[in-house]
Formats: sequence, structure tokens, C-alpha cells
Amino acid sequence: MKSSNQRSAPPSPLALRPALQIIGVALLVTIIGYGGVLLGLWLVPILRIHAFSILAWTVPILSLVMIASMALFLRKHTISWQSLGFHRPTKRLLHLLWQIPVMFIVLIVVQALVAALTQTDPRPGDSGSENLFGEIPPLAVAALAIGIGVLTPFWEEVIFRGVIYGGLRRKFSVLPSLLLAGIVFALAHGYPILLPYMLTLGVTLALLYQFHRTLWASFIAHAVLNCFVVGLTLLTLFAR
Repeated sequence: MKSSNQRSAPPSPLALRPALQIIGVALLVTIIGYGGVLLGLWLVPILRIHAFSILAWTVPILSLVMIASMALFLRKHTISWQSLGFHRPTKRLLHLLWQIPVMFIVLIVVQALVAALTQTDPRPGDSGSENLFGEIPPLAVAALAIGIGVLTPFWEEVIFRGVIYGGLRRKFSVLPSLLLAGIVFALAHGYPILLPYMLTLGVTLALLYQFHRTLWASFIAHAVLNCFVVGLTLLTLFAR
């Protein structure tokens, strides 16, 4: 009976109220954290000299604050990470070896179609950013890479797949839940030109969670993608 439950759809153990509360915690940390940093850069001009380094360190620090806040919240409500979706991986996780490349191909095709339809260039622009990046300490670059590549995917999977998608699965079947969770994920990232890309990514990551029945799968795929994008972006900028 236990194994049967593990193979069933992964609804969130959180009821509506605690689900909204943990989402509120994430929003609060994001708004106060990034808002405070941006306000500081605006009010204190001398800090702008180190703007990239400050923002680079902000990403991993706020991500750690986010994860710690979630841990405290889950402990308060006596909910384990496992019950939220981080079940022990099985050999089924090896399917990621082909699923991640397929995800990459689909995302590239989607963004290429958007670029063709909107006549935009998806490559980084020549806005003089190479000069900015040339003055950035390597440690700040490493902090940014860890923050975006590892820590951010972790807490985003908790919120968007564990809480939101899992919460939708309490009320709806798989397909509506996939679409609605994907829309929320896309809108939360707020870049109009990337909405189709983010929608596709959100649906794909939820599909991986649905297929593997563990957030470790969607987290690994999300982290691999983010690390690839960050690495490619940094290589492009530093190569100029």
C-alpha cells in the first residue's frame, strides 16, 4: 500500500491556508531582499561602483534566507521535506539522461520561434557589459553562479512544483494542473519576451515531477539548465 501511494500523483500536503502562507513568505523575502538592495543602490551612489558584486552576492544570500525560512515554516507545521515532494530518488531518475537533453531542445526551439516571430535577437547585446564584467571579482561571479545555478532552483521547485503544482493536484487532474502551474511560473518571472519559454519550462519541470514523483528530478533538471545558461552567458561576456 505504501509503494502504491508513492507512485500516485503527488498532491501537496499543505492545505490552502498554509500553502498561501509559504508563498507569502517567499514573496516577502523576495520583495524586502531585492527591494532593499535596489533601494540602497539608488540612495547611496557610491555603492553603484560595486553594483554587480552586490547583486551577485544578494542572489545566494537571499536564496539561503528563503530556504531557511521554508525550513522553519515546515517545522512549525510539522511537515517534512519528503512529504512536500523530496522523496528518495530511485533508478527511475536515470531517465533524466535523455529527458534533460530533450528539454533543452524543446526550449531552444520555442525561444527560436519566439525570436523569429518577434524579430528579436536572443543573444546577449553589445551594451558594453564586457567592461562591467571585466571588473567583477571572480568570487562574486562564483557566488552568482551558485545562487542561480543551485540555490534558486531548489527553492523555486519547492514553491512552484511542491506547493503550487502539488496544491493544484489536490483539486484538478494532471493536465489542468500542469498548465496552470506553468502559467504561474511564467508570470512570476515577469519577462514578456520569455513568457513562452518560461511557460514551456514550467510545464516541463512539472511533467518531470509527475513522472518521477520526486522533486529531486525537477530540481536536477532545473539546476542543470540554470548552470548551463549562466555558464554560457558568462563565457560569452568574458570572451569579448
